[in-house]
Amino acid sequence: MASIKSQEQQIASSSRMAAQVDECKTSFLDLPAELRNEIYRLCVVVSRPLKVMHQGQGPTLRICNQFNSASTCQQESWAPGLLRSCKQINHEAASILYGENVFNFRNPKVAEAFLLQAVQSIGQIRDMIVGFGGRMKASFARLLVTLKGAARLRGLTFHYGANGLGMEVYNVQEAAKAIKPLVRFFQNDRWPTDKTKALSIVHWAAYPIYWREIQRRYDKGAADYEARVKAVLEETLK
Repeated sequence: MASIKSQEQQIASSSRMAAQVDECKTSFLDLPAELRNEIYRLCVVVSRPLKVMHQGQGPTLRICNQFNSASTCQQESWAPGLLRSCKQINHEAASILYGENVFNFRNPKVAEAFLLQAVQSIGQIRDMIVGFGGRMKASFARLLVTLKGAARLRGLTFHYGANGLGMEVYNVQEAAKAIKPLVRFFQNDRWPTDKTKALSIVHWAAYPIYWREIQRRYDKGAADYEARVKAVLEETLK
């Protein structure tokens, strides 16, 4: 009997110790929000633009340099598993993933597809670059409508190409007309601001792949194009 009683006491003592250990356990979600956010940044924020390319069933994130080829990007696919851990972590980490990275889309069609796929997070995106291969005016027009869901967008850069590619497929008047509804949305509908700040969101840049002298010429062409488009918008926006 004494042996049985001793065993029961040991079991009871072990149960109490286990309960105390359980009470002392701290999960990741018990950490202060500020500390969790710093951990999220270490996991999902990268120093290079996240290049978005169309792979298989839909757009896929790739970490790439501007000079990476499509095959190189394919080998550097990027999908943080942290987002799949639980709903709360997904919600918290996604706001940092989309809000603190620069997204570089290969063309308007890919950008539109990605934004529609990430419809729950489009409002978090703050900085994006959109390439413009070939004549993609229809895709560009649809993208401009989709971007009205990007409530926190602070930087929108379009690639200005050459030889009839990139945004150069639009003359200055056409470009101003196409982008005016989006700029007006930035100015009036998203939250009230003056047109100078609304216009400062949109930029054009030459794709950085050329030899130095040619690159300088294209950079100058992009800057001149941007200035002329914005001059037209300055006159027409109220």
